[in-house]
Amino acid sequence: MAGEFELIKKKLSGHDHGPGVILGIGDDCALLQPQKGRQLAVTTDTMVEGRHFFAGTRADYLGWRALAVNLSDLAAMGARPVWFLLSLNLPEGSKQWVADFARGLFALADREKIPLIGGNMSAGPLSITITAAGAIKPERAMLRSAARPGDGIYVTGTLGGCGLYVKAGMGEVKLSPELYAQAYKHSFMLPVRTEFARKAARYCRCAIDLSDGLAGDLRHILLQSRAGAEIRLENLPLAPVLQSREAAARLSVQERLDLAVYGGCDYELLLTLPPKLEPRLLQSAKRTHTPVTRIGTILPAERGVHFLYQGRRQPLRPGFEHF
Repeated sequence: MAGEFELIKKKLSGHDHGPGVILGIGDDCALLQPQKGRQLAVTTDTMVEGRHFFAGTRADYLGWRALAVNLSDLAAMGARPVWFLLSLNLPEGSKQWVADFARGLFALADREKIPLIGGNMSAGPLSITITAAGAIKPERAMLRSAARPGDGIYVTGTLGGCGLYVKAGMGEVKLSPELYAQAYKHSFMLPVRTEFARKAARYCRCAIDLSDGLAGDLRHILLQSRAGAEIRLENLPLAPVLQSREAAARLSVQERLDLAVYGGCDYELLLTLPPKLEPRLLQSAKRTHTPVTRIGTILPAERGVHFLYQGRRQPLRPGFEHF
């Protein structure tokens, strides 16, 4: 394997230029000049082989997803990405793995115009940690604590595709090679909603990204907002792989809904806002080519949490947890 400094120089440098970056990769620290009149939103996320992805996962897929999950957090706050840091633990590997990883990473970073300003590389079990920062105007951050009774509940994109991939990868459901490949790509080449979120943050005060499943992440909003909710499961936008004829033959309606509710790792946005603002939300969605679906309503806390399917109440179970 090539040395640390050679890999950094050849594969991970050269993408460190951007607004506010005075000095990027090459010294002990990056030097940054925060934008005047903006607050800094900072997030970090780690992906560990065997926990967050299967051994043998394509390196370019990992590069894209490692950054995408952090950009999803920034989107949930309505922040514009400004820079990120990367730390890699690599087992016995090669320059080719790092080159493939960098290709996926910078395909997204360059599209989102977010520079890599530094990080670390060491030997060890494969893990990828990214810390990302975004800029946001004061008082414009979307918070988990801002949902109010009467708000509509909306999601971007589709749900459950990543859950299907994990279920298939663990051998719990058999998929054709073609459908498995679709679910595999869907789970790693995630959409990024930063542009849509920045527009939504002008009038929306409450959002979260769906990393641990709809049920688990909605619970975070309800606990911090001291509210209840009603979700109409028949309105959930299922991922194309779950809507396929093959998935319908292999999984019951309940199993497919469970993947959308509990599967996790969709990294879409869940937002709440008053119904009178829905036209603005749909306009933002149209301008950024972002699918948005209303799936429910925020209720007063005393009315509890109800997941309904065609008018019948469904039992709830806990969402995903890391430990």
